[in-house]
Order: sequence, then C-alpha cells, then structure tokens
Amino acid sequence: AVPVELDLAPRTRYYWDVSVESDAGETAVSGPQYFETGKRDEPWAARWITCAHTGRHPIMHKDIVLMGRLASARLYICGLGLYQAEINGVRVGNEYMTPYCNNYSAWLQAQTYDVTALLQKGGRLSVTLGDGWYMGKFGYFCRDKLYGSEPKLLAELHLHYADSGETVIGTDESWFVTRSTITFSNIYDGEHRDDTLPD
Repeated sequence: AVPVELDLAPRTRYYWDVSVESDAGETAVSGPQYFETGKRDEPWAARWITCAHTGRHPIMHKDIVLMGRLASARLYICGLGLYQAEINGVRVGNEYMTPYCNNYSAWLQAQTYDVTALLQKGGRLSVTLGDGWYMGKFGYFCRDKLYGSEPKLLAELHLHYADSGETVIGTDESWFVTRSTITFSNIYDGEHRDDTLPD
C-alpha cells in the first residue's frame, strides 16, 4: 500500500481506482470510485437560525426556485439537536439521528448530501428539528437541556447550473417555521406524536 498525499479542497469530488500486480506478474485494476469533501475549513455563508420552543418540534423551510437548468445540487447541513431534511416531502439521505453525538463545546459534525435528483424542478426544502443529545435527556442523571435550550439549524444549498454559474441558498431570516405534530422526543424514550393537532 502506498500512502497518497493530497491537499484536499472543500466541496470537491475526487475519483480514484486501484491497480495491483501479483508476484507472478498478473495485474488487475478496479473500477472508478469516488469520495466528495464537505466544506472543510471553508467559511459558511449561512447563519444559524432558531425559533421559540413551543413544545412542538419545529420545521424550518425554504422554497427553492431554480434560475436555470440544474447540473448539480449539494446540501451542507447541521442541526442542534437532531435534524431530518426533506425536499418536496422526500427524505434526504438514509441516515438517522444526524448530526449524531457531538462535543458541543468544541466541534460539530455537518453532513453533505447530493440532492440533484430531488431538485430538478425546484420545490421546498424542509428540515424538522428534534432534541437529541443537545437539548434532550442525556447522561447518567438524565438531565434535560444539558448543552442548549433552543433548536438551531445551519444549512447551505449549493445549486450549480449548466449554463449560468452557481447560487448559494443559506439559512437566514428569510426562512419560515411551522410546527410538526411531534410533541416530545429524546434518544432514550422515542417520540410522542399527535396528528390531531392543528397546522
């Protein structure tokens, strides 16, 4: 194995393959693979947004209008405590309990999603926030709000157009909030949901 020294750029897809040769001179080459970097140390254009804690988990949302033919779209996102993102009612990614458990006083994890297929005609980006480790019951003594007391969202949607450059839509005061029918959640006890609640 040979270490590969790379100075990785933010928000970049890298393709790679592997070739091997046996002692008998036989060779094989893998098919192409790739990985994609997130924002890394790049500053965020987005700002953290929050809302009042009313007992019903918030859904932050923004309507996305395309300015041309979409070539690619990436969502970079972090929520406090947990988040679940949807585009036009379709779940983004297949992970649960994102952005996972963090050292909230030192670092946060952010995820990158390829949402090109979900945004071909634009639509609504919605993010439901839950308590998670950040606000929910946690630790040996199961204390609430150990790290924070209000839900927060940081997200950037980078839209690359086939013929007209890039648009970045970040969280800011132009986003809207509605209330979900989830009235309680934490990592130990699941969630309570009341679908009789009004919109």
